[in-house]
Amino acid sequence: KLNPISRTFALAHVTAPSLPPTPPSRSYLPSTTPARAIEVNRRAIELGQQAVTIDPASAFGWVSLCVSRGRLALYTKDAKGKIALARQAQDDVKQALAVEPNNDLAHHLLGRWHYEMASVNAFVRTIVHMVYG
Repeated sequence: KLNPISRTFALAHVTAPSLPPTPPSRSYLPSTTPARAIEVNRRAIELGQQAVTIDPASAFGWVSLCVSRGRLALYTKDAKGKIALARQAQDDVKQALAVEPNNDLAHHLLGRWHYEMASVNAFVRTIVHMVYG
């Protein structure tokens, strides 16, 4: 039986979005439907929350939350939901770096977050800055 952190990572890697501009990951099953991907990523978020509740000083739980929220955001259709998930993912990765400043994966995810934000159109980026600073 897997602990909550291992279950989170396992669930987070079961599905992958095949939506542009993010290329599909080789760690996902190609036959996964969008509905199943949403379900799995929501469950991964639940398990990630359990992991950080059990051990908030471990970067693994925070990183898994960031990854799961980022993947769920790719399937979220409304802009408000995407913005909320993106903000939560940023908060998660910042928390991971707060507890483990040399975590390579967390640094990668923060860089990826900034890359994704830079690729958002100017109108949406302005709204994000107005709402979240």
